[in-house]
Amino acid sequence: MRSRMLTLTVLVCSLLITGCSTTGSFSNTTKGWGKCAVTGGAIWGIPGAVHGLATGGVSMAAGAIVSGVACATASQDAANSSSDVLPAHGREGTTVARFTINSALLNDTSNTALDTFLEGRMYSNFTIIGHTCDLGSKDFNQNLSEKRANAVKKYLLKKGITPGQISVKGEGEKKPLLPNSSESNRKKNRRVEIVLVD
Repeated sequence: MRSRMLTLTVLVCSLLITGCSTTGSFSNTTKGWGKCAVTGGAIWGIPGAVHGLATGGVSMAAGAIVSGVACATASQDAANSSSDVLPAHGREGTTVARFTINSALLNDTSNTALDTFLEGRMYSNFTIIGHTCDLGSKDFNQNLSEKRANAVKKYLLKKGITPGQISVKGEGEKKPLLPNSSESNRKKNRRVEIVLVD
């Protein structure tokens, strides 16, 4: 009996670890997945234990894995959703305007963020850096990144910033914010960074 309990304990622990590692929970900074897994294991495991130790152990493992996966996925989706709010502010002294694919047009959300960024900084100097994702040729992306940077420059000039306060460059696809491994990442790479120089 003791041997059976030990085997079952090892099985449960193994399944929990497998579930966590496959959802990326050990490498993911998302919080709360462990609590979900424990709660799910208890909810599924306690009724199963009424019928027998083996049934309870299997139910607990299944509940922990399913709950952990669900919570980790939901948390990651929420993180992706919030980071897709455009534009997103970066490090201090920097703001980011994002663009749709193959476009150098600023949208209302980016314009509002640029207005906020400029408050109290009308006499500052700025470096405007355009970026793209990896879709398209390198020459096309270089040209597009420059168009994006110049679109932001044009907006700043319209707001009263002088040409001498602004430097502009395009990086094309050379400096992605994230690996171009998914459409979600590519969306974040299609951007212009406006860096406060002084």
